Amino acid sequence: MPVYNAGLNRFPVVFDLPHSGTTITAEMADALLPTAVLANTDWFLRELYDFLPGLGFTVLENNLNRYLIDPNRDPNEGLT
Repeated sequence: MPVYNAGLNRFPVVFDLPHSGTTITAEMADALLPTAVLANTDWFLRELYDFLPGLGFTVLENNLNRYLIDPNRDPNEGLT
C-alpha cells in the first residue's frame, strides 16, 4: 500500500483511500464474468485527490480491491 509523506508530519491529518484499489487475485479474476465491473469500488478517488501529497498531507492508498481486503471493515463484523 503506497503511503505518501509518511515521515513529513506537516499536518495532523491522514487521508485514507481504502476502496480505490482494483487489484484482485488471479483466482478471483478467473471467477468473474469478462464483462464484470468491480462494484463498490471508489473509482477516480486517486485522480480526485492526487494533489494532497504535493501539499504535504499524508495519504494512504490501498491498491487491493475491497473484495480482497477491506481495511475499514471490522474483522469481527458479522461473527456475532
